[in-house]
Amino acid sequence: MSNEQFTSKHELAINSYKLTRESRVSDKGKRSLSPKERRKDMLGRILTPHEKRVISLRFGIGTDNTLTLQEVGKSMGLTRERIRQIEQKALTKLREHPSLKFLKDYLEE
Repeated sequence: MSNEQFTSKHELAINSYKLTRESRVSDKGKRSLSPKERRKDMLGRILTPHEKRVISLRFGIGTDNTLTLQEVGKSMGLTRERIRQIEQKALTKLREHPSLKFLKDYLEE
C-alpha cells in the first residue's frame, strides 16, 4: 500500500469517526434510541442497503428468526453464493470499521 493510499484510508477513518461522534453529540438533545434502534442505525451508517438487508436477514436483526443463505437468496432474487459473498464483505466492513474498534477491544477483555 502506498503512502498516499494509507493516508487516504487513514483520513477516511478519522472523518468517519468525527461524523459518528458529531451525530452522537447532536443527538443528545433528542430522545435516546433503544439498543435495537442503535444497532440498526449503526448498520445503516457502515453498510450499503443491500449488505444491511443480508446481515439483518441472516442474523435475525429486527426479527426473531434467522434465515439460511438459500432463504435470503430466494427473497432477494440472488444465488446462495452471491448472498455468502455479500455477507462476507459486510462482516469484513464491520470488523474493520474504526468506530467499532472499541467493541472489539471490549469483547477481548
